[in-house]
Parts: sequence; structure tokens; C-alpha cells
Amino acid sequence: MENKIFDYPQICDKIKNLDEKIQFVSVINEKGNLVTGGVSDDSESSQNKRFYEDLYEEVATRVKLRKDFDMVLGKLKGSIIIRHRVVTMSIPIKNDILFVSADTSINYSALLEKILKEILVQN
Repeated sequence: MENKIFDYPQICDKIKNLDEKIQFVSVINEKGNLVTGGVSDDSESSQNKRFYEDLYEEVATRVKLRKDFDMVLGKLKGSIIIRHRVVTMSIPIKNDILFVSADTSINYSALLEKILKEILVQN
């Protein structure tokens, strides 16, 4: 996967179409800046925009911190965070991060495996 060139917009679209319970799919860089994707609300307020900027920055920080354990635990394939209102997934792709947000009723472990096996391997 290291030498591949990824079509991030296509990957985001494919993942979004996997399940209607997926709320949005984004790719962010290692600093937490949005590369592509995101929420589809065109009327984003500045407060809402700031919320997502903070969220992406926090996700990037968590992924970076987890890399510190790669030597002992192995390379991070992805992580799932389960909250009362949402399930989020962070999947490293090269130096970027695929971020998926979905409804809590989704089968998140099956979705993560599907993303890893069917989407990222094919691209």
C-alpha cells in the first residue's frame, strides 16, 4: 500500500455508498487538514466548520500517537471509536487518514473489514 497512488474522492464515494448508515467520509492529512470529502451540508456555519476542524486535528493526533506503538504491537490497520450518537473509524493511508462517521446501529467491525479488504486493496 505504501507505493500506491490513491484516488481519494473515488474511495470516499465508494465507502459512502456501502451503507446508508454512513454519515460522511473524509480524508485528512497528518496535521488534521481536510484533503477531500467531509460533511455534505453546504450551509456549514463557521461554528460547525470549526467543530470539524477541531475533530480532524484530534483524529490526526490520535493516529500519530498510536504509531508510537507500532514496533511492539504492529502497524495500525484502523481504529473504531464508539460514542452514544456516532461511530467513527480512522484508517491510515500512507501519511493521510481515512475518517468515516456512521450511525451507531451499523455493523462497524464488518464495515472496517470491508473497507480494508475491498476498497483500499482494489485502489
